Amino acid sequence: MISGPKIFLEVILLIWIILVLNKEGWRISNNKFLYLFTFISLILNIGFYIFGAWPLYVSFGEQQGITNQLLFIIVIFDILKWTILVYFITRFALKIENKITGGGFIITQKRFPILRTIPIGIVTGILMVIAFYGITYLMFKDGLFEKLNEMRQSNLYLKLGFWGGFRNLIGEEVLARLGVQTLVLYILRKKSFGVVLSIILSSLYFEFWHNGFRELYFLNFGASVIFASVYYKYGYESAAVGHCVGDWLALCIVPYLLI
Repeated sequence: MISGPKIFLEVILLIWIILVLNKEGWRISNNKFLYLFTFISLILNIGFYIFGAWPLYVSFGEQQGITNQLLFIIVIFDILKWTILVYFITRFALKIENKITGGGFIITQKRFPILRTIPIGIVTGILMVIAFYGITYLMFKDGLFEKLNEMRQSNLYLKLGFWGGFRNLIGEEVLARLGVQTLVLYILRKKSFGVVLSIILSSLYFEFWHNGFRELYFLNFGASVIFASVYYKYGYESAAVGHCVGDWLALCIVPYLLI
C-alpha cells in the first residue's frame, strides 16, 4: 500500500540519483534496454494490480471509508510513480555500471550466460524463505501457524504471491538493489568496506520501506541481505528471480505444506 514513509524514502533516493546523473551525465549506450525494461515494469505492475492486489485495496477502502473511484486514482498514481522510479533508477544503474566492482545487469555486462541466473535465483528464493520463516518461528512461534492457517483460508495470498512474484521481476529489487545498493557501491567505490555497507544499508532501507519505521521485526532485512549478497556477486537478474521465487514459495506453497 502507498504510505507517507514509502514516498519519502523513494523521493530521497530519486533526488540523490538525479544528482549523480547530473554529475556523470545522462547519456547511456543502452537506451533500447532502458525503455524495454521500463515498459515491462509498467505491464507487470498493471497486471499485479488487476489480478492480485485490487481485492486488498477494496478491503482497505471499505475499512477506511474510501470509495472505489479514489482507490482507482491511488492505484494509477502508484503505477505511474513506480514507472518513473524504474526509469530513473535503471538509467542511473546503466550509467555507472562500469564504475563499480559488482552488481548491475548481467545481460548488459555479459559477465556470464544469462540463463545461469535462473538456477542461482531459485536457490536464492529457497534460502530467503528458509531465513524468513525461520526468523518468524523463532520470534513468534505459535503466531506463525495462526498466520499460516489464515493464509490457507483465503485465496488473496495466492493472488498476491503469484502476481506479486511476477511484478518483482522488475519491482522491489529495482528500488533496493539497482537503486540504494548501487548508489552506495558508487559512493563508496574506493572504500574497502563499501560492499558490506552497501548490503547493510540497502537491507535497512528495504526494511524501513516495507514497514514505515514501525513494527520493525527485521524479517525483510534478513531476506534483503540474501538478495543483496546475490546481487553484488551475480547481478540484478539473479536477485530478481530469487525475489520472484521467494514470493511464490512464501505465499503460494509453504502455507499449504506446513499444516
